[in-house]
Amino acid sequence: MLAIAVLGVVIVVGAVALVTQPASDDAPLFTLTDIDGDECALSALRGKIVVLDFFATWCGPCEPELVHLAELYEAYSGNEVSIMSVSVDPVHDTVERLQQFRVVHEISWTIARDTAGVANQYNIEYIPTLVIVDQRGGIQYRHVGLTPASELSSEIDALLGG
Repeated sequence: MLAIAVLGVVIVVGAVALVTQPASDDAPLFTLTDIDGDECALSALRGKIVVLDFFATWCGPCEPELVHLAELYEAYSGNEVSIMSVSVDPVHDTVERLQQFRVVHEISWTIARDTAGVANQYNIEYIPTLVIVDQRGGIQYRHVGLTPASELSSEIDALLGG
């Protein structure tokens, strides 16, 4: 009887540990060309936390998200965190339009056009959608809609071990 009770406790404790940890799927790898003509590959960012921002220039809620991303960029401007905004509408969002958007919104991080079906690989249905990829390349967090910098920072800090 005692053995069954102990086994029951072990199973429950193990289940709680699985539930409390964020789910981690491998982030689909991709390579895009940023709006400056440089190649940006997710695989090259392995070892860093990567915040992927799926957006479009015509998306109303995407603009206020830029303020939160700018806060993250300032807070984590070292080598541990990288931000990449990926326009899901490469037809409308030409390189020139995105370059102008960068100037108007004072964006300092990487911007690329989704010319390789990345939004489909990440099952993006709504924008803005933010995906946080950990240092090992696992998807740890996913946010649809406007997400405060404080929430994103809390998740990044947890991944950084702080």
